[in-house]
Amino acid sequence: MTEVEAKDVLRRFLSAMTRMDLDAVRELLHPDYVLEHPQSGEVIRGRDRFLDMLRAVPGGVPPDSTDEARARVYVDDDRWAVSPMLTPIRVIGSEGTYTTTVPIRYPDATWHLIAISEIRDGLVVRSVQYWAAEFPPADWRAPFVEPRLRSTPETP
Repeated sequence: MTEVEAKDVLRRFLSAMTRMDLDAVRELLHPDYVLEHPQSGEVIRGRDRFLDMLRAVPGGVPPDSTDEARARVYVDDDRWAVSPMLTPIRVIGSEGTYTTTVPIRYPDATWHLIAISEIRDGLVVRSVQYWAAEFPPADWRAPFVEPRLRSTPETP
C-alpha cells in the first residue's frame, strides 16, 4: 500500500467518524483493531468492541463534532517533537504509521485529539490516542506569541 493510499484510509476513517457512519467505520477497521488511551490506562481490543463502545456513549456521539476541515493527517519520516522533559519523540510517521491531529467539539469545550495509527492491508489496525483540553494562554507568553484560530462549541 502506498503512502497516498494509507493516508486516504485515514481520511475516510476520519470522515466516517465525523458522520458517525458506523458501517463505514467498520469497513475501515481491522477485526483485531486495538485502541489505546495512555492517559486513562484503557485498551479496547477488537473492532466490534470499539463500535459497541461508540454506541454506548451516554447521549450518543454527536455527528459533526469533529472539525474535519481542520483535521490533519501527517505523512513524513523525519519529524520530531520535544516532550516537556526535553526528550525527543517521533510523532510523524510513514511506512504504515501516521499521526492525525483532530479538534473535537463537545457541547461544553473543544478537545484536541492526537492519534498515532497503524495502517496495514488497507485497514486501521491500531491507534494510540492522546486527548488534550484547550486552555487559556498564559499572560507572560503574550510578547512572544501570535494568536491562533481556535474552535469553540459555538464556532467550528
